[in-house]
Amino acid sequence: MRRAVIGNDAAQIRHLLEAGASTDSSDAYGKSILMDAAEQGHADSLLLLASQSRLIDAQNDKGDTALLLAAVSPNHLEVCRTLLDAGADTRLRNNRRELAADIASSAGHAGAARLIAQRKASGLWRPDWL
Repeated sequence: MRRAVIGNDAAQIRHLLEAGASTDSSDAYGKSILMDAAEQGHADSLLLLASQSRLIDAQNDKGDTALLLAAVSPNHLEVCRTLLDAGADTRLRNNRRELAADIASSAGHAGAARLIAQRKASGLWRPDWL
């Protein structure tokens, strides 16, 4: 599954999910495949994975979540929007005490920082499928 996610192979991800593959596995550092998709900026893959994952807010050994990694990813605005629509928690901090909105702002991603801050201000929203 990780290879399909990193390669942004949505067809293969869909096939693996239909075959019962888990979206909630992680590597030795606690990095999930959802985090891989977010970090790579793969919004299409992320959309497939987020709809199946119970661990949207899982944290790796550095305390990063998929949303925190997405804040500095390529395609950051779309990836952040996908995670927020899936119910990612904007209040979680990494081990350096950083919030996703702060990380996006520091990286010069004003659009993503505004989107995250607006979602935080409006309260948490979780879709029915979670």
